[in-house]
Amino acid sequence: MLKTLRRKFVVTAMAAVTALFLVLLGGINGVNVFLSSRNTDMLLLALTEGEGTIRPGREAPGLFRPPLDADAALSAVYFTVRLDGAGEAVGADISRISSVTEAEAEQYAEKAAASGERAGREGRFKYRIARTRDGEGSLAVFLDVSDERRAILTVAALSLLAGAGCWLAALLAVMLLYRRATRPIAESMARQKQFITDAGHEIKTPLAIIRANADALELHQGETRWSRNIRGQTERLDMLTKRLLALAKLDEGSAKPEKTELDLSALTEAAASQFAEPAEAAGLSLGTEIEPGLRLNGTPEAVTELVGILLDNAVKYSEPGSAIALRLSREGAHILLRVQNRSAAPVAEPERLFDRFYRGDAARTQSGGGTGLGLAIARALAESM
Repeated sequence: MLKTLRRKFVVTAMAAVTALFLVLLGGINGVNVFLSSRNTDMLLLALTEGEGTIRPGREAPGLFRPPLDADAALSAVYFTVRLDGAGEAVGADISRISSVTEAEAEQYAEKAAASGERAGREGRFKYRIARTRDGEGSLAVFLDVSDERRAILTVAALSLLAGAGCWLAALLAVMLLYRRATRPIAESMARQKQFITDAGHEIKTPLAIIRANADALELHQGETRWSRNIRGQTERLDMLTKRLLALAKLDEGSAKPEKTELDLSALTEAAASQFAEPAEAAGLSLGTEIEPGLRLNGTPEAVTELVGILLDNAVKYSEPGSAIALRLSREGAHILLRVQNRSAAPVAEPERLFDRFYRGDAARTQSGGGTGLGLAIARALAESM
């Protein structure tokens, strides 16, 4: 149980760290892409309005706004193409770019004009088309954004590397601290288990004395309903003590018997056959559907006890005249043991059936004779296999 708790602590902590890093990295790269795109759009707009140059008097630079002046135009890589009213190229200026010829520039412009879009992307270029000031045609400005793309990818790669490094550092910190964080819980669980063990051993002696006194009374006075009550309650308390000790040992994981490969199908069949007569005596029918040849690493005692607990509960809490069905089958990588029965009193909180001391009846009556620990032990046995 403590190992499961610590594993959940590490998984939960790292899930929170991962979510935080994803939000931070996504935010940083998202803002970087947005600012880069906005800056190129502003530069394109300025070049279009200035018909290939940036006119003075543009908006002053701000915290997230680059300066738009002649120096910005000098550092940009772009070309311009004049288009007539029909969208045909009539001249190109490629003085600000060396990797594109005039013919290629005109092809880019005519293709962009034919798309009907006033702004967009064409290859590695972002473009904008606007009417010229004389109204006789249009000017298409193509801005090379290769450097901006490389900068975006560089920031993304660096942020991912930094994020991965921080994530590993966080994982190391969590692995170093998780024992300290769960130490109070571990100490509390250890004290609880020790208390259960000590109390169980202390209860055994008075139980033996009470049972011996009841036997002595019956020898002298014969069996009475009071002696029967004493014997019944001592047996019940003895069973409760044994189950508490068994559950404590399962939780501790101490003195684990060596697991061997078992014929689970045969063991389940043998354990189920022992409940055929009790079920018949209670007016119930017990049917089994066991897939042959299923094997599992475990102990025969654990398998027998697990099947016994489930069938014992089914016999106790089934409607008279109903049927109990036990099925054992492989489902994917797992083996599924299913016991089905019809109960006269539906459980209000079925998800709590495997909690310790939980009873389906709110009054917690003892009519069934159980201790409320059987299914908790069954879960612990299943988890130990």
